[in-house]
Amino acid sequence: MLRDITWNGRPALLREMTMQMQGFTLVDSTITDRVTLAPLAHRGRNPRRALALDFAGARVTGTMTPVGAAPVPIDRTTPEPGFDSSGFDQIAPALGLRAGESVRLPAFVYEKPALQWYVVRATAGADGTLRLEIAEDAGVPFARLHIDPATRRTLDYAFVFPNGRTLDRVP
Repeated sequence: MLRDITWNGRPALLREMTMQMQGFTLVDSTITDRVTLAPLAHRGRNPRRALALDFAGARVTGTMTPVGAAPVPIDRTTPEPGFDSSGFDQIAPALGLRAGESVRLPAFVYEKPALQWYVVRATAGADGTLRLEIAEDAGVPFARLHIDPATRRTLDYAFVFPNGRTLDRVP
């Protein structure tokens, strides 16, 4: 679910996502700037941990709390601001890419020590849609989106796991 909110006095988007996977539930909420899609906050929970991140440009603070353990503080400053990696389903359609175009984007991934770089590639779908594939820098795609090229609305979204299996998400 995506909705307009105000976050610390500025227009923002709240995306709330709940997924059932292999017998457990994953809950993720991201807050992004309404105009730039710059990340403002991320809250996530799964059976192993809870994650709370707050973004302020190139600085990310918060906590990661393993189940049954004390919170582990997070305070990282990266050379440049990055997107929240869990928000690519919002970011990719907003890029305005046309078939044959691609762009390279930095993203903050809590589990990684530095910004990660991702490539979003656009191709034409046989049905007139635009296909967007998101991959780690020059790697195998981990997400695929079909979007309506006129409205930029996401029609479907699939996570691609290393073993080739997919998790389809309907917007």
